[in-house]
Amino acid sequence: MPDTRAQDFGSRLRRSREDRGVSLRQIADVTKLSVRALDGLERGQVKCLPNGIFRRALVRAYASEVGLNPEATLSEFLAIYPDDLPALVSTPCGRQLLADDVAPSRAAQIGQLALKVLGAAVPAGAGILYIVLTTNAPAPAHLLLENEPLQTVDAWRPEIVPAGGFMEPPPPAPPALALFVTITSPCELRVQVDGRETVARRFAAGEQFQLEAREEVILTGDDAGAVQFSINGQAGRMLGEPGAPLGARIVRDDYDAFLIGH
Repeated sequence: MPDTRAQDFGSRLRRSREDRGVSLRQIADVTKLSVRALDGLERGQVKCLPNGIFRRALVRAYASEVGLNPEATLSEFLAIYPDDLPALVSTPCGRQLLADDVAPSRAAQIGQLALKVLGAAVPAGAGILYIVLTTNAPAPAHLLLENEPLQTVDAWRPEIVPAGGFMEPPPPAPPALALFVTITSPCELRVQVDGRETVARRFAAGEQFQLEAREEVILTGDDAGAVQFSINGQAGRMLGEPGAPLGARIVRDDYDAFLIGH
């Protein structure tokens, strides 16, 4: 049973919605969320809500539609229904990171160590190079014997320049669509990425997978309500009611239409 805080929280959400004269169906049409999920939020039935970033996006979207501060509402919600995601950390540019992202990764630590080693090696290498150059360098002209020819340096020869020049090849373009998919109940699912079928099998509840696409992703299956996803780190909307056929085509130029709140 929900505690008093949960009951008060849900009641305030409902009153805010009723004060604005909007129905759950109207909010669902705007946010692309299901009426069932929105009703569950008001009633404190969080088990019917998606987990993680999907749940957070749902709370923010609902709060925006009923005139509440999305971040304050989410903070209050998480105080009552904490999830297993790390706390959010604000950054100067306004993007929100997970707290785990703030700690330097092992790769970053290795990179820092390499820079320190390089910083120590460069002065030493410069000193060795100076000794070699000064040892092998020709003496000043006034110290040469009259019959000793001057040493000349080989002229620069253009034929030794690499055919492609010295420019580094451009890095590969990042994927336009990065999807993280979570299956919430058993279902058949077929996935096509840029015209090539990459997944076609029956999934069990709790399975997850990631995929990247340049142009489009097509999802087809037998249970639209069983597929949750995020696109480029942003929570995706519900693709249909539980048990309804799934058919969704997500393309690079308008994938925002598949995000919660868009």
